[in-house]
Amino acid sequence: MGNAQEVWFVDSSVPGGADRQFVLRRSAGGGALEDSELGLEFTVLGALAERGFPVPRVHFSELDSSSLGRPYFVMDRVPGTPVGHVTPEDRDSVARELGAWLARLHAVDPAELAPTVPRAEGTAAATHLELARWERVYLRRRPGPVPLLGALLAWLGVHVPADDGPPRLLWGDAGPHNILVDGPHITGLLDWELAHVGDPLEDLGAAIWACLPGTLKPDQVIAGYEHEAGSVDRERLRYFEAFACAIRSVMVVAGVDAFLKGQAGPAAAALGQHLLLSNLERAAALIGWERVPGDQADRKSTRLNSSHITI
Repeated sequence: MGNAQEVWFVDSSVPGGADRQFVLRRSAGGGALEDSELGLEFTVLGALAERGFPVPRVHFSELDSSSLGRPYFVMDRVPGTPVGHVTPEDRDSVARELGAWLARLHAVDPAELAPTVPRAEGTAAATHLELARWERVYLRRRPGPVPLLGALLAWLGVHVPADDGPPRLLWGDAGPHNILVDGPHITGLLDWELAHVGDPLEDLGAAIWACLPGTLKPDQVIAGYEHEAGSVDRERLRYFEAFACAIRSVMVVAGVDAFLKGQAGPAAAALGQHLLLSNLERAAALIGWERVPGDQADRKSTRLNSSHITI
């Protein structure tokens, strides 16, 4: 599986030795995350494994595309099953553990885990940089304008929260969709190609965004985080949940574009309309935008608090 990178399972048998199970992770040919750096992911996974995080241990990488056509690296296959297999009675334990691992990640100095990752002076500057990066992806990869998404990105740029401590290394794609579990415990934290330095609540907001019905409860993820890191500003977290809606919407748009250009399979486009619309509706509710009454909908305007803009 994988909506961004290729993932291959490799079984290795050595005469006279033990069989080994590996994962070969190769850059996708195109799509939402075509600009991500597997070299950075390889470095981050290696550093986290040394610190006892439940991530796959990496072995070697080829980043020049000469052998398999695109960059790749090889890592151990970690045990466990997707979170959908967790019993209802174990889900709260898994959710709290996910929050706790995020807090432990954010407690480590980024220079110790990924010294080559660019760092901003503060969390606000880091958020502006990440937002600008995804705005460029949206403008470059959109098959056509998505006005409400453009408006959301603009709103997020105006309302970036003030600095609140030093920027930290972020997972970038935290959530129940990227973990493996064994009963009530997490065995694997996967997919770190979006790792970057920023506001810790950007990571927690992304994890909350990903807690869809039937997976994990957002309040339990937050509880696990707060147990390790202290109380979380709920208004600030709400901003970063809306931030996650916007960034994932850009990913969907880029995935549709990749499919239309023949760079990706239909899975990249299948999420398209439904996920895009639900994301934008969710973000609008989070930031207080009101739905236009039916008698005004034909005028194609949307109410932003007390003002209107035409889209």
